[in-house]
Amino acid sequence: MDVDQNSLELIERRLSERVEGQVRDRLFRFYRVAWAVALAVLGFFGYNVIAGLNDLAEEIARDEVGPAIEAANRAASDAERQLSELVARMTAAEEFQRQRQQLLVSTEHRLAQDQSRVEAVAQATDERLEGITQSLSEAEAQLEALGVRIQQEVAGAGSVDVLAADLQRVANWMDQISASVRDLQDRVGGSEPNDLALYSYEDIELSSTQDSPSPAEREAPAGASGTVYLQFAGVERGVAEQILAALGEIGYTMPGAERTSVAAGMHEVRYFFDSDADRAARLVSDVNRILADAGYRDEVSLEDFTGYYGGKPREGTLELWLEPTRGSG
Repeated sequence: MDVDQNSLELIERRLSERVEGQVRDRLFRFYRVAWAVALAVLGFFGYNVIAGLNDLAEEIARDEVGPAIEAANRAASDAERQLSELVARMTAAEEFQRQRQQLLVSTEHRLAQDQSRVEAVAQATDERLEGITQSLSEAEAQLEALGVRIQQEVAGAGSVDVLAADLQRVANWMDQISASVRDLQDRVGGSEPNDLALYSYEDIELSSTQDSPSPAEREAPAGASGTVYLQFAGVERGVAEQILAALGEIGYTMPGAERTSVAAGMHEVRYFFDSDADRAARLVSDVNRILADAGYRDEVSLEDFTGYYGGKPREGTLELWLEPTRGSG
């Protein structure tokens, strides 16, 4: 409720009239008594007594009526002060109500924006799922074609090296698709993409009775220090490319780098077979040295995934999950 200046003046006028009425009544009663006494004394003692009575009346008025007027003035001042405080509180309440309304409007606007963003993300997720499904279909067709070709080449004692190279490319492709599916399902709260288990790393192998590599050759990595897949987050792709180049220069085979939000906050090298433990430990040391030289924290650690029950990469393959952090280790 708004209290304007007219209302304040009306309240002050009513308070003043009430105080004046009370004082006026008391003064009338007092003067009636005083004049009655004066008239009585005047009848007995004459006019000189009236002057003394006037002085007495003034003294009584000063002693009794004066404090009453002062008390009335103080009461009026207190009432005015309380009224001012009430007006201030009501003004503050109105301001709070206005700010509350603004906050509600702003919240509704943000909710509408968030809903639009969620719908956009959902649409992008559907489109990406469609793309992954198409890639899986193409990979399945390639695998079937390669299976037929393997049978033909093995039966005809053809070149196994060409087939091995083709299978390696398909395996790398499947690795990238699997990582994309894991990333997508982590974003939407899904589980491990077990539907790719049909095309796990171990399934893409080449067996032949002719020109078959020895066990030592099968366990050897593609590069002198093994194949390393880099999943990164938090930095520009140029930083990841520098790490790829530095590792490639010291003998690692680096198929490429994938940006994924799953790697956020990670600083680890994963190995999936006991035979790769030493190779993984060397990779940890090399990556930490490269990061330190580039001005990042050397905090990469070794993670044992030999007990992992999902689709594993082939022996000799390591995974580097990394979000480089600026600063010394």
